[in-house]
Amino acid sequence: MLAWAVSRVDMSGLRNSLHKVDLVWIVAGGIAYLVGFLPRGLRWQIMLRPLKRVGYRTSTQLVALGYVANNLLPSRLGELVRAVAMSRDQQISTTAVFTTIAV
Repeated sequence: MLAWAVSRVDMSGLRNSLHKVDLVWIVAGGIAYLVGFLPRGLRWQIMLRPLKRVGYRTSTQLVALGYVANNLLPSRLGELVRAVAMSRDQQISTTAVFTTIAV
């Protein structure tokens, strides 16, 4: 599917469009995307407290891992990746961790 989609792209039009892109907005969007992980990591850390006290850095890194996996895998499987990673890292039940994600 990806090969088909790419084969239909007008490369000269794409090149012209990329030359018009303002890099400042790309960088600002990237920073906003990354900063968005900070409150999500805090929220998940709070939600995990009844199971185990998990560090802010750990929860934020694993939220980011879940988002990366969601970008690569279908059907939001990144959430399962995040639950399994937290479970293995902190020795918490995968089901319990996944429940905090589902909530």
